[in-house]
Amino acid sequence: MNKSMMVVGIVLSCCALVRADYLSDRKAALDLANGGTNEAALTLFLKMADGPYTDFQKSDALGQAAMLAGKLKRNDQAMELAKRIPLAPASKTMQMQLMDRARNWKGIVDAFKDEPIDSWPENVVGDAFFLRGVAYIRTGNGKGAEADLTKTIEYKPNAYAMSMLGYTYASMLKDDGRALETYRRSYKSAAHWGTDAVWAALQLLVRQNKFDEALAELNAIDADKDALKEGNSHWRRGFILSSQGYVLAKQGKKAEAIAKYREAAQVEGLAPAQKAEYEKSIKALETETATK
Repeated sequence: MNKSMMVVGIVLSCCALVRADYLSDRKAALDLANGGTNEAALTLFLKMADGPYTDFQKSDALGQAAMLAGKLKRNDQAMELAKRIPLAPASKTMQMQLMDRARNWKGIVDAFKDEPIDSWPENVVGDAFFLRGVAYIRTGNGKGAEADLTKTIEYKPNAYAMSMLGYTYASMLKDDGRALETYRRSYKSAAHWGTDAVWAALQLLVRQNKFDEALAELNAIDADKDALKEGNSHWRRGFILSSQGYVLAKQGKKAEAIAKYREAAQVEGLAPAQKAEYEKSIKALETETATK
């Protein structure tokens, strides 16, 4: 799973609390980490955590240090640093993040199922609900996942959390109607819509033999919308065209499906692997047509 949305530390939004030397040291440490020198960055963050700073700043430094220790495969050190974070909600969120990375979802549920996350600061509450919600999915608790992912979207709306909530409805709670509604919310309300939600919605509609509705759903999606104009819209245009081909093939309209896959394969800017995938689908459909 993609974790770019996860908290890396405490966001330094309270500028009045932050000394200039802390900011300059923080920038230097982040520059080291971004340059791949994680060991040196970790050392600097640990030094900052022991410096004459506020709990807010120390929480940030220790959170960054914990993430770096994790990247260096020092999992025990990472957890020890997370537990040292003086601000309790930030500490617990970082512990959950490390446990999620270690695939210890049962550990998250056992340790944090009774935490009153609603009362935590806004800069961590959305991430904390998401982490616990995913842990509930992984441990088979659909109702728990529904509750926490709904809260995630309330505090920190994003397409990925919506897609995961849709999965919860479809696969765990067996509620196709709410699943489809949630998937649609994911790719219709977010600038950076994800193809996972679109594909999951199509699977629901195809399973119900609602082929025309599935095609209408695809036709209503703008692959060039908002942030997609920044350079990767060709990938999504190919995806939508090939998905139309998939639905048409399921509907038994193989000639129309082949035409859509060919249109997808001709989208300018496609990655070679993506184009090869569409050409493979064309060949398979042509073989099926020739043998009948």
